Amino acid sequence: MAWAAYGALGLILVALIARNLPRRGDVHRAGSAPEPLVMTGNLKRLVWSYSLAGFGYILPATFLSQMAATRFPDSAFAQFVWPVYGGAAVTGIGVTILTRRWGSSHRRLAITLWAQALGVLAAAALPGFSGLLTGALLVGGGFLCVVQLSLLYARELAPQHMRYMAGLLTTGYAVGQLAGPVLSSLSTVLLHRLEPALWIAGLGLVIGGLLVWRRSA
Repeated sequence: MAWAAYGALGLILVALIARNLPRRGDVHRAGSAPEPLVMTGNLKRLVWSYSLAGFGYILPATFLSQMAATRFPDSAFAQFVWPVYGGAAVTGIGVTILTRRWGSSHRRLAITLWAQALGVLAAAALPGFSGLLTGALLVGGGFLCVVQLSLLYARELAPQHMRYMAGLLTTGYAVGQLAGPVLSSLSTVLLHRLEPALWIAGLGLVIGGLLVWRRSA
């Protein structure tokens, strides 16, 4: 019933939003169509990085509560992993806004991805309460920050093509989110453990940070 209610609410909100989306052939605000988008090396690396961000975060985001329930079967801690994750996400956005003058958007994005990678690896490597708490704080704290910084960087690279870039980035992120559970299933079936999939997810986030750390001219 909960899934059905959320699905119905999602359809209603999509219908309301879709009425206000630009239609094909709409006149651009500047009065003329921009130059065709050229997918530079910076843009390609950003798309790959954001796709890896979707792949890397989805496993701990999905299974942190399950891991907590498995490690602490008689504890109520498993029920508080998601509130910690959500609270960290809200706090992370505030930190991102306050530190916007501390460096370029692409380097702040790379650091955020590496912080998430540390959280994923902590959840996999540390067996007790500390690993799950670190994972919830770091992965959750960087969740919305990665979205914000990726779109900001895309706007800097292709200011006239933000609609297209937002769609392309979201598609890559979604593909990464779909690939994550497939990997977790393979890890569980073949190795009877989720941790190997978490190690790969953490590595994906490290690579994602490396892709955007440097911006070519």
